[in-house]
Amino acid sequence: MNRGGSALLDRRRGLLRLLLLILLRSCRLLDFNQVQASEIFGLLGKNITLVPPFKFTGGLILWWKDKDVILDWTSSDTTPVFEGILRERASLDTSSGSLTIPNLKSKDQGLYKVAFPESGKAANWSLLVVRSLPEPTMNCIFANRTVVVRCQLPEVFHFRLTSHWEAEPPRENLREWQVEFSEEEALEVERLQCIVSNPRSTNRSSILPPACIVAESFPRHRFVLIIIPVFLVACLTLGILYLQRKRSAAWRGSPSTSKSAGDIGQPAVL
Repeated sequence: MNRGGSALLDRRRGLLRLLLLILLRSCRLLDFNQVQASEIFGLLGKNITLVPPFKFTGGLILWWKDKDVILDWTSSDTTPVFEGILRERASLDTSSGSLTIPNLKSKDQGLYKVAFPESGKAANWSLLVVRSLPEPTMNCIFANRTVVVRCQLPEVFHFRLTSHWEAEPPRENLREWQVEFSEEEALEVERLQCIVSNPRSTNRSSILPPACIVAESFPRHRFVLIIIPVFLVACLTLGILYLQRKRSAAWRGSPSTSKSAGDIGQPAVL
């Protein structure tokens, strides 16, 4: 085929795509409002692939993100080229029409749509991006003979976040982010775990409730625990000094010591 014929074919192909887009948007050949979006979760910084739930038999593939067309490709084209925020990032499996987004970012979150116009097939996904969860922070307070244990994560991780508790031995009616035990109950709990989860990540931390009682009780008796060793050291020091002075006085007052001192002061007799 000569160059002029190839250019004409490209123009016809472009016109066909334009007409299909007009039909899709204006005449609702494919009514996305009647196609329920499947909720799917991706992990920030990881890859995700959106796979159409039907077979691609060739022809035109259209991909949207929200209201923008991000891919317009036919099986007779060469390398797929994405537009918008997925330019030079996303890839298309040309045998299935699947879309792969690498290194997910928060801005990738949104409504994704795919259409195979020749077969009249369409699908929607609501992509939600969540973060990998760190270990939650746990702290406890002991007051009025009650132990209060709290589990926390920074607010940036709160999207679709849930939590629950696991105790050994098992306990019932443990609240989501805070639990309370009487002093007697806390002493019976060998270990308490806080488990945090979102649809793609889980993490946990543990604490020993009896240790909370010991840790909080220590400051009350800190003065006594400090003053007793100081008092004992002082008594020991005074006792040693007293014994040394008593021994020194006894040595100076002994007869042998006095006689020797007198002898030193008398002249020798011939």
